[in-house]
Amino acid sequence: MRERIVIFSAAAFLMALAVLSGCRSLPSSSRNDEVHPLALLSPDSSIYINVPVQNHMDLSAAILSAQIEGLTEKSARLLLSRVDNFYLGLGTVKDRSRLEAAALGNIPSVAVDALLTKKNGWNKNPYTALSSEEAQARGQPVEFDVYSRLGSDFRLSFPSESILCAAKNLDPLLENYALHAELGDQEYVPWITQESQDILFYITKPGQYLRNMIGTTVNGCDYVSGRMVYFPDSEKPSEYSGRYRLTINLHIANPKAMEAFNAMLKLSFGQLGASVRVLENLTIQISDIPVTQKQINDLFTRDPITGKHYKVVGDKIIEEKR
Repeated sequence: MRERIVIFSAAAFLMALAVLSGCRSLPSSSRNDEVHPLALLSPDSSIYINVPVQNHMDLSAAILSAQIEGLTEKSARLLLSRVDNFYLGLGTVKDRSRLEAAALGNIPSVAVDALLTKKNGWNKNPYTALSSEEAQARGQPVEFDVYSRLGSDFRLSFPSESILCAAKNLDPLLENYALHAELGDQEYVPWITQESQDILFYITKPGQYLRNMIGTTVNGCDYVSGRMVYFPDSEKPSEYSGRYRLTINLHIANPKAMEAFNAMLKLSFGQLGASVRVLENLTIQISDIPVTQKQINDLFTRDPITGKHYKVVGDKIIEEKR
């Protein structure tokens, strides 16, 4: 296992594993009444991401084939064609490596029969929800198949024919499914669940992640929302460019620090051609940040001890020595 998790690479890796997972007789469930994948994830993650796979097939397939030995981009596209939106929750205060994922999909049993076999290295174990009595009273399934593979810490499961999930510890996700969890009123839900063709993310605990994204750490930003938009080549619009534009919305907790924050960010991003402006509700927006497919891989995983560090003192921002 790598010491640090590359979010979008991990997302793509999980997409492939999830597409390959399932069981012979998948429990039926109407997609209209299905549990929302985001509701399966734990509510204490530091970052939440929504990847609309079909709108970012080139990116997803390219990263997927690079991460899985022997998988061509053509095969990756075939696998990903059965995945809609992938929702991920990454990191907690105590465990930055935690990664939970859940998605909507539709996998035929023939693919499962062909791929999830002992010969191919898969092991299947049953899991019975601890809340089985309450779940059964609701008419929800309480028994699930959990798949694992030697050399991987992640466990995979198909609670229904249209839901797939993956995590090192699947128990919370399967318990949430058994209880037919509903979306709560957590701060990230409205942003992450909005209709969009872009890759959406929400950082509930900026801290280290903010430094990894913009190269600085500033104590005074209490949450961040943002999106990634595909940017085609004007000369070859039909070909995949591998280029994206990033927009970040930083909510500043201290109103007195807004002016200093704004000046600092304009200085930092002006050379990149990005736009920095102050919005309502104590928010500073940085838009048109150019990023490449390679940069997306490690966007959230820069070396945690590099870069400048700042702190807010009254209405001033002071750079600290590292």
